[in-house]
Order: sequence, then C-alpha cells, then structure tokens
Amino acid sequence: FGGAAFMALLFSVFADWVLARRLEVLSGRVRVRGSGHIVIVGGGNIGYRVADGLAREGHRIVVIERNAEGRHLSTLRAKGHSVIVADATREETLDLAGVSRSAAVLALTESESTNLYVVLAIRAQDKRVPIIMRTSSVELSNHVTEHGDAIAIAPFAVAARAFTQAAI
Repeated sequence: FGGAAFMALLFSVFADWVLARRLEVLSGRVRVRGSGHIVIVGGGNIGYRVADGLAREGHRIVVIERNAEGRHLSTLRAKGHSVIVADATREETLDLAGVSRSAAVLALTESESTNLYVVLAIRAQDKRVPIIMRTSSVELSNHVTEHGDAIAIAPFAVAARAFTQAAI
C-alpha cells in the first residue's frame, strides 16, 4: 500500500512539473539563448510593425508583451519571433529576454511610464545596451535623450516633420 501511494505521489509531482513547464513554454517564459537579438517591449501595432521591419533586415527579434490576448502575438510567433508574455517592468522578465546580451532594446508600449521604467531598469543593470524609447511628450523625449539614458522618440513629432516635408 505504501509503495503504491509513493508511486502515485511521485507520478503526480512529475506530471505537475511537466504541465508547469509546458505552460511556461506556451506563454513564452523561456530564457532566450544567444546574443545580438533585438528586444521589443510592446507587441501592439507599432511593436508589430517594427518587429516585421527588423526581421526583414535579418535581425532576430524577442517581443515582450503583457497582454496574453494581444492580437499580434500569434502572428509574431508564426513568423518565428520569440514572444514572452509577461510584465516588462519586472527584472525577471528582462533577464528572460536576455536584455544584457541584446543588440538593442526598443520600449514601444503605449504607456509612457512603462517605457521610462523599462529604460531605467535596464540602465541600472547595464549601461552599454542601446535603448530606444517611445514617448508622446516632446519634452520628455528631449530630457531622456539629453541625459543619455536612451534615444527617446515622439512619434507625433516625427509624423509632423513628415507631413511638413510632404507639404513642402
């Protein structure tokens, strides 16, 4: 009786481990191997389009997206990109993505505060990783760029320049 109970317990622990590991793999919580990849924080419209453009140029892409229901996640995975469904403001998530071994990090979420937090968290770990941050504020863009923490880009300012050039 004791042997049967022990085998049942052993089997349940093993099955739990296998199931937990499979769920981690499905949600993308697997450590990214290698170096030279580009980490994109935010798998929304801008993140998806930037990932697509960089992949066409031959870069290996890792996308971190908080929303497991994001509409571009399945397409990103189908195109061969590593997708991590987790909160990018957590240090464990940045470690999973291999930020310290990446060629660059692009913080492209819709949340300015999340993008800034990611920039500061990465700067606390590693000063050498190039970072590009999306912001809606031209003033914050100038401030972050002047301090050298990242290159901050305000899409509205870029679009305004493009429209001005097209009008001229």
